[in-house]
Amino acid sequence: MQNQIGISALQLAKLFSATSVYCYQVAFKKQIDSSDVTKEMRQLANKLKWQNNAQAVTNFAGFKLVSLAPLAKLDHPDAQITALEPITLLAQNGDEREALQRLINQGIYSGAYRYAKTRGLMCKKAAAATTQLLEQTPSNRVALTSNFLEVYKTVTLTPQLLSTGTCLVQFELKHSLAAKHHVTLQWVINQRNAWLGSLRRVRNRYKSNNDMTMSFDFVAVEPNLNALSVPDGMAMSLLEYHVSQGNINKHELAAAEQSAVVKVRTAKGQTLLHLAYLLEPVFDFDSLSVLEPALLNRIAKKLKWQVNERIHEAYALCKGIEFYELECGLTQLSEPQLNFNTLAMPWRLRFATGSSVHEKDVIRHKAVKPITRERIVPVIVGEHNNTLKNRQRMTDSINAISALCNNSNNKATPFVVINNELELANRLASKEVSDAIFLIGLCDKANKAKLRDEAFIKGAATQFMKLDHKPNIYNTSYYRNVAAGLFSKAGGQLAALSNVPGQADLFIGLDMGGTHLRFPGVSFLFSATGAQLGWQIADSQQGEKLKENALTDLLYKCLRNYAQTHNGNKPKHIVLHRDGKFYEELDQIKAFEQAHDLKITVVEVLKSGAPVLFRRGKNHQGQKVFMNPSVGDYALLEENEAILATYSGKELGRMGEQVTVRPLRIRKVYGDGVLVDVLEQITALSRVHGASLYRHPRLPVTTHHADRFATLRQNVCVDALSRMDRLCPVYL
Repeated sequence: MQNQIGISALQLAKLFSATSVYCYQVAFKKQIDSSDVTKEMRQLANKLKWQNNAQAVTNFAGFKLVSLAPLAKLDHPDAQITALEPITLLAQNGDEREALQRLINQGIYSGAYRYAKTRGLMCKKAAAATTQLLEQTPSNRVALTSNFLEVYKTVTLTPQLLSTGTCLVQFELKHSLAAKHHVTLQWVINQRNAWLGSLRRVRNRYKSNNDMTMSFDFVAVEPNLNALSVPDGMAMSLLEYHVSQGNINKHELAAAEQSAVVKVRTAKGQTLLHLAYLLEPVFDFDSLSVLEPALLNRIAKKLKWQVNERIHEAYALCKGIEFYELECGLTQLSEPQLNFNTLAMPWRLRFATGSSVHEKDVIRHKAVKPITRERIVPVIVGEHNNTLKNRQRMTDSINAISALCNNSNNKATPFVVINNELELANRLASKEVSDAIFLIGLCDKANKAKLRDEAFIKGAATQFMKLDHKPNIYNTSYYRNVAAGLFSKAGGQLAALSNVPGQADLFIGLDMGGTHLRFPGVSFLFSATGAQLGWQIADSQQGEKLKENALTDLLYKCLRNYAQTHNGNKPKHIVLHRDGKFYEELDQIKAFEQAHDLKITVVEVLKSGAPVLFRRGKNHQGQKVFMNPSVGDYALLEENEAILATYSGKELGRMGEQVTVRPLRIRKVYGDGVLVDVLEQITALSRVHGASLYRHPRLPVTTHHADRFATLRQNVCVDALSRMDRLCPVYL
């Protein structure tokens, strides 16, 4: 039987192509700023929802509300609400589909909540309007002995209303890490004080009015305040405030009175004071790898899911849900609703003496462009680490460059041994090293960020390697990976792209680097070769959106950079890959096209939230089995949206049988580029890594580089970064 491509989704057993809804006109008793209308209307909708037995309500078309059922209670102190005639919302209309989607999201949560109560599960709202079902007993797959951590099986339900009126309900099973019930932030302060320097996220132990659990960035403990202190601007203490809000019950009052006060930051950057007792640490794989790496290493293998097991267990957890507000349940996907296919992939990676689809084949065909930096300087941090074994490991990494290129002139200098970053700064004070790359061997607790800053200030590129891995890590593959990083950062190019479908002279990768005030990094590449042309930094950004004309200015910088490397010519076709959702105004894109006589295609590359993509077949016993997809498999959800696999389980070797491939969600939000060509381009660009021969990123190199740059930008000295060669991929 030929393997069929599919996604981990069911659909609602009802079409929403034309849905009749109840409509209400709102007249506020105070003037509302035009920029606050949506916020005020959604807050009002939420209040009416709870006044009317959790009926689904949302805003629509300015000062109107819509609901799936009639609202009996319309009284509100701040607004006059009047019932209008019912209206019909059409799924093929973008704004109307968004309103319908919000109503469906509420209906999904209500149905899942009732279902969870009958099945002994826990139901909660999650980010991006998703609903989570959690088992209330720890996962039987993970044998865990810990006094602070639990692991639970969790299914996330993500509804998506298509323009046809079909509503997909995508489901994803994963293991969730959670603090045990007694583990509050106060417990961390008392029992794990060493965590505070690395703890990044905390969340409320109580729910907000919208049934969500708010989370925050942890900033610091406030030693001069306590639970009974009255903060500036408040009329009562934090303890009294939370008691008045019902966030502390009488059994918790004594413990809450002893709570420390901490400073936290909201997603919008607002700093607040909070009680440590009412917060709990947020554990995920990233945070646990810093806080308790030994524990994570012990359980990591058990946290992974083989794709067949993942699909079957997820379906078992959510089958049988009925959504009474939506008047339907779940059913199997109708095959005609979605288009499943595999890309032709005519593109190739071109090397000096041949071509392939794998970057590791540079070993056989050699790099297309040699390194340009004149020296490779091996640096060992710590006199006690200056051993023959460590020197040999670093030498083997440098010598591995000869496997990558025909011209293997050894550019290594004698070893340099330093004790810390200050000694490096002193040694570089009177030296010119902008033609060098430093291979820095790290052990113990060497300050990687500060060492990198000192090198960047002098214009030297850096490649780090750890000298305290387990001995079996140091093998040929490891040395070649380090050599690949050295090679790319020293100006070399491992491979060039050829035969990439679609029209694109310039690819731009854009990443905002977080939800607070950040500077996005940009990586742009010439489409014919995949060669990096440089990176730029936007002038201003607020949250996940570039401010005012910053996007236009950024595009102009890219245009100028392209012209400098192409004899003054400008690109005719630009493809902009946005890491995440594109929140900027498309009017800026359109105006830039007209001003410079070129075409721009804007693509969202969403690395989380996509359903599992699989191939379905039968085993020797005739039983249905689910397998990881092949490279280029995709599911076309809409005319301009697809789920895409840029790698396969086979490419991961033995590990590929134990894990689930994570696809990307790709949306073309603007431009005349053909979506299938966009998918081909993204797959090809995901093969050009530059710093690893054996593990390519699932992201295209555009957003992969921009994402890495944005991460680096948060941990690097701006002055040091500004002195670096814009052609050097400093972030790899």
